[in-house]
Formats: sequence, structure tokens, C-alpha cells
Amino acid sequence: MVRLKVIRRDPYAKSLNIGQYFTYDLYRWAVSSTMTRQNIVHFFFDGKQQVTVLVPLFDMCNHTNGKLYTDFDSQNDVLVSYSFKSFSRGEEVCMFYGPRTNAEFLVHNGFVYPENENDAVEIKLGISKNDPLCSQKNELCSKLNISANGPFFLHKHNHVNDELLKFLQVNVMTSNDMEGVLNGNQKITDLILSEEFSDLRKKAFTFLRDRVNLLLKAYGTTLEEDEDLLKQSSLESIHRHMAVQLRVCEKEFFSATYEYCIQNLT
Repeated sequence: MVRLKVIRRDPYAKSLNIGQYFTYDLYRWAVSSTMTRQNIVHFFFDGKQQVTVLVPLFDMCNHTNGKLYTDFDSQNDVLVSYSFKSFSRGEEVCMFYGPRTNAEFLVHNGFVYPENENDAVEIKLGISKNDPLCSQKNELCSKLNISANGPFFLHKHNHVNDELLKFLQVNVMTSNDMEGVLNGNQKITDLILSEEFSDLRKKAFTFLRDRVNLLLKAYGTTLEEDEDLLKQSSLESIHRHMAVQLRVCEKEFFSATYEYCIQNLT
């Protein structure tokens, strides 16, 4: 609102006589339209800073999965963008916007892409400060070169990566587990993923299973109910539709992770 007041009071703005027409909603639209269409050109204008530009042609292309084939030719002073596949006559020409999650696409680009190959969902985890072994676990996380407080992500094709699995194992360790790891002959990284600590892995998967189950219950609606909502044409607005779309994507991640944990516990 401060910026809106500044614009309304600006002498130049007054001379344009736009004060009575320039509303907060229009301001939000103008800012979002500009901010979501900025492109960083990998060319150092003054040797120190990259240049942010608007490329109208890019706005004509919708996003699809693929590879990023856009670059700046500094010798010819032109922006170059190649298609990542052959397009047939009459086929819509799409481009790859970059490896963003659907949450990032919604915030920065104004859409949700259910088929997003680069989608991921953040899960908030961390070593509790009330844990009696908090300092030792933080130290072990440091030795394993993993964060003790995230961020951690569930990925589309790799629900639980090595970093998350290591953290989960450290998080559920008892003092005896800690002693066994720190006094082992193998490298800590190899030891914690070895069969010797298979019981610890089961405890880790049990912890994650229970956590994602709680997250699913916290939504207040089921995945099936949200999918039915998307089939209805009575959704109040496009914004609500996209919010439900994102919620569906998140629930699919949590549900898949839940099943993955079950598989590793049987």
C-alpha cells in the first residue's frame, strides 16, 4: 500500500491523471505481470551484474517438460532459444521454463503443472532442541554433511533420497545407536547405510510414515475429495482451482511416500 500511495502522490503520476483509476488490484496485476515474465540473461552487462529482461516471444509459449535451451550470444548480442524437440506443423510450440516445483510455478508463474517432472514437496523436519541427544545429533549431522534442520524435500522419482534417509536415522537414534556409529570402524556415511543398521532404518521409515500420515490428515480433505472438486465446474475462481490443484499434487507426494515407507517396513 505504501508504494501505491507514493505513486498516487508522485507529481508525474498526477500529470497523467491516473490516480482515480490506478487501484490496488491493478497495481498487483501490473507487478505480477512484470515479475513473472522477467528473464535473467547470462550476459554480464558491466562485467559484474547480470541483466534482467522481458522477452515477449517467450510469453507466447506455454511450459512443458524438457530441457533448457536458452542462452545469450554475447558476440552477436542476441538471445538464442532452441527447441528441445521437433514440432510438427500445427502442433503447439512449448518451451521449458526451468526446473521449478509446482509451488514455485504457482507463486512465480501463476499456474500449476501436474505433469511436472521436477516437482518436489518440502517436509519440515529438524532435530528437536528438547532431545537429550540434541548436541550429539547436530554434531553427527555435521560429520555426515547434512543439515540438522532442513530444508528436506520429497521428490517425484526419489521419494526418500540419501540425505533425507541419513537425517531420519540420526533423528531416531538412541544413545546406544550413537555410540555404535561413532565408534565404528567404517566411515560414518557407509556405516549408517549398512545392513548393520537395518533396524535403525526401519525406525526412520516408521517415523517418516507417521509424519506424512499426520500431514495428510491435517488437510481436512482427502485426495479423492480434492480430485472430485477439480472435476466440478463450480469452483469459485481460477485461484481456488489452482490452489486445489497444488493441494492434489502435494497429497500425491505424501501418499506415494507413505506407500514407499510401508514397502520398506515389510
